[in-house]
Amino acid sequence: MTTKRKKRLITQVADLSYLRKAWQKLNKQNKNSRGVSEETIDDFANSLEGNLLAIRTLLKTGQYAFSSVRPVLIPKTEKDTFRPLRLSEIKDRVVQKALALKLEEILSKKFQLDNICSYAYLEKKRIDQAIGKMAEYYKDGYKFILEADIKKFFDNVNSAKLLDKIYRELPDKTLNKLLKQALEQSIGDLSNYAPRHHHYFLDSMQGIPQGNSLSPLLANIYLADFDQRMIREKIKMIRYADDFIIMCKSVDEAKLALEIAKDEIEVKLGLSLHPLAKPIHAQTSKTRIINPAMHPFSFLSIRFDGKQLWVNPDKLSNLLTKINGVTDLSQYANDPKFHGLITVLKRLKNLTEGWLSAFKYVDIDRNFKEIDDHINFKLLSILLKMGFKLRESHLDERKIKSTGKVVQLLKDTQRVNTGIPLCKTFVDSLERQKIEI
Repeated sequence: MTTKRKKRLITQVADLSYLRKAWQKLNKQNKNSRGVSEETIDDFANSLEGNLLAIRTLLKTGQYAFSSVRPVLIPKTEKDTFRPLRLSEIKDRVVQKALALKLEEILSKKFQLDNICSYAYLEKKRIDQAIGKMAEYYKDGYKFILEADIKKFFDNVNSAKLLDKIYRELPDKTLNKLLKQALEQSIGDLSNYAPRHHHYFLDSMQGIPQGNSLSPLLANIYLADFDQRMIREKIKMIRYADDFIIMCKSVDEAKLALEIAKDEIEVKLGLSLHPLAKPIHAQTSKTRIINPAMHPFSFLSIRFDGKQLWVNPDKLSNLLTKINGVTDLSQYANDPKFHGLITVLKRLKNLTEGWLSAFKYVDIDRNFKEIDDHINFKLLSILLKMGFKLRESHLDERKIKSTGKVVQLLKDTQRVNTGIPLCKTFVDSLERQKIEI
């Protein structure tokens, strides 16, 4: 009896059903996201089957080639610092995702990627679970937190070393060339950025490109040995991609954990941690040891003081800024998909509900009034600009927190008529599981 010969990896990835699966799993939240050619996710979806067939043909004949990436700088909280994203063409994202799915199938168990330490980019693992684990450890007496940061992790990963690690575990070599090319896509036009900012892209070419559909999996693979060392040492680590904290019962225990982490990250992986702060709780370094009951602390955009969990103020500010953008009519000047007020209301509703859903597991009730007031203020502004006539009985006038000024705004009773629910109404409609401390 003969056994059926297993298909080569490239044949499996090039299968039309597998490419469809990759498309389904691809992050498509931003329908206008695009690469250098300006083709958006929506554009690609309009000819989905034809596009997938074309990708399949090129993969099967060994002719598939990745295009240049569109460079995008995302501002960080530190002044005049940025996170470089390399946004691929949509077709390239599908191929990257297909490669990521296949690698995960083969390597997840080998590298024990789904483990007690790791919470990012894994099926059935979420940020709220990482925050919940932090609260659980704290409640169990692990009240000292080693907060550590790897210097420019994605930029400084040794991609050649990472690929060699992956190649050794694959049953054939048919994906090797594609994987290497996926990490070495050239940078597109940088003319939109000042020359002093070009280094963000040029200095990161040896690492893992942020914005690439393969990068989340590759980050977990690169840090897999680090996870396992922490587990063997019985260290209470919580890692979300390159962000990690270690929960300890004393300062001395935290210092020992830091030395073990440095041995793995610096000696074995060739990366660097920011030095321990002096004094150890100071915010002068991204690596410090603190008790959140005594010193300000946040992890994954969530503030924690040992008793309560709430959203970092910068995340709230970011939401208010995005609300300003959505309700700014000038941004729709050349938007062919703009259909008047209905477009604004739909985008505002999606934005607000998305934010509330993302943070429903912590105390966001404290933010409801500020968010609702700001939405009501911006709604009134855009309604007036679009020529709507409103009765005085539908309006309110008071000082709101987001502007610090006395302004006119819609009353809550009128807000409901726009189809944008009040924060409390929406959150109450969710199956909310708030983390208890």
